[in-house]
Amino acid sequence: MPQARSIIPYHPSLEDFCSRCPAAESALCSVFDRESRRALEPIGYQVRLERSERLCEQYAPADRIFNLIEGMLTVERTTTYGQRQIVAFLFPGDFLGLSFSKRYDYTVRAVAPSRACAFQREGFLDTCERFPEIKSRVA
Repeated sequence: MPQARSIIPYHPSLEDFCSRCPAAESALCSVFDRESRRALEPIGYQVRLERSERLCEQYAPADRIFNLIEGMLTVERTTTYGQRQIVAFLFPGDFLGLSFSKRYDYTVRAVAPSRACAFQREGFLDTCERFPEIKSRVA
């Protein structure tokens, strides 16, 4: 099963990237101001997925969180009998990967070519503490 292969670090100006983003008005991104975007620059990057590529895998360390900006993803889990069960579909603007668990509870796979913003989990949580407007959207 293919994993994400195209990881693109953010351009030095996240502000420019965000202003052209198709999901800029999503629930999470709409609260980012210039200062919070600057705080996210060192921990953020973009991931491109082709059909069937995985963004994250069930039971893998939950070290990143994501915001889907283009395409469509499935959230699925493997049962104890080895069957794949689709539990949700994700669309641009959907936020995923933030869990109380240290591991991902689900596999997330591209249904169509997709792009997502990815952030290091600990860095994102630190940024949420510094910017309450972000924290209130995530909580």
